[in-house]
Amino acid sequence: MTFPSVNGRATSSNNSSSPMAATLPTGIVVGELLLAICDVAGNGSVTTPTGWTSLLNATSGTAATDRRLVVFYRTADGTEGSSVSIANSLSSMAVITLRISGWKGTPAAATATGGTTSPDPPSLSPSWGSADTLWIAAAACRGTSVSVFPSGFSNTQSSQITGGVNSFAVSAELDATTATEDPGTFTQQSNNWAAATIAIQPVSIFAQSVSVGTTTSVSLGRSIGKVVAVSLTGSVSIARAISKNVAVASTSTTSVLKSIAKTVAAATTTSVAFSAGRAFLVSIGVGVSSGVSFVRTIGKVISASLAGGVTVRKVIAKTITVASSLLTSIRRMASNLGRAVRSVMFFWH
Repeated sequence: MTFPSVNGRATSSNNSSSPMAATLPTGIVVGELLLAICDVAGNGSVTTPTGWTSLLNATSGTAATDRRLVVFYRTADGTEGSSVSIANSLSSMAVITLRISGWKGTPAAATATGGTTSPDPPSLSPSWGSADTLWIAAAACRGTSVSVFPSGFSNTQSSQITGGVNSFAVSAELDATTATEDPGTFTQQSNNWAAATIAIQPVSIFAQSVSVGTTTSVSLGRSIGKVVAVSLTGSVSIARAISKNVAVASTSTTSVLKSIAKTVAAATTTSVAFSAGRAFLVSIGVGVSSGVSFVRTIGKVISASLAGGVTVRKVIAKTITVASSLLTSIRRMASNLGRAVRSVMFFWH
């Protein structure tokens, strides 16, 4: 596993009108998790924005000196825009927004409230247990500043309501592989607060071994296998691969996507793509090849070596081998499983 990553943060505040246009982080990517952490002065009510879901809503009381903490979330789909419109009854609010990748599921949260100068996010034990979890401590605080954040947490954020209102939204982040987290306290100047601990679940890679060495860029997503290994590679993407072994070595660019096989291997290759996999194979091997593509393949062995360009599409066969070819196309070949290929068409260019 790997920890979810906070890729962007933004702060904004308002003390004059409702709804408020809370700024979202720049560079949002479709599929990222978006969080909006809101401090509402005086315990005003807040309306859930369109397209968002309420994660938590906690208040320290009903007086003008009380504070309300509200957190909303959504999955980025390209329609979220550059800000989120949030309406509240008192027109006074401070907001912190985050964008997060490498996550899955639904965020977990626990809240606490109090009337001291030490806002204290509570202990939280999310349902997924021990994992590479992203933990976020957040609070709606009263005063002119927040002087201390929970120990061990970093990337601290603070947003004060404009116009001199003594009210803050604050947050801090921690990567920790643990089943339970109980952040330390914030320190504020005045009484009354609402706080929360939020947990973001990581995307899982189910494999006996995941190994990367001397590699510029590697992405392993939703991979289920005994061994996933990459070395001496410029760029590799292995996604949704279910196999005993997925290995890439000395490769410039390799993509293995949605493949089901015992072995998927590429070595000393400029570009290799196993895509739209449906590739039910004992072995797929590529060596010293300029460009190779296997699409929707079912067979026992498919191999290509010393080939300039090879395309194998919609193939059902026991064995397909290409060697020392400048360009080879094998398409829509059919034979009984367990028998040798009966029909092969080669087009030389």
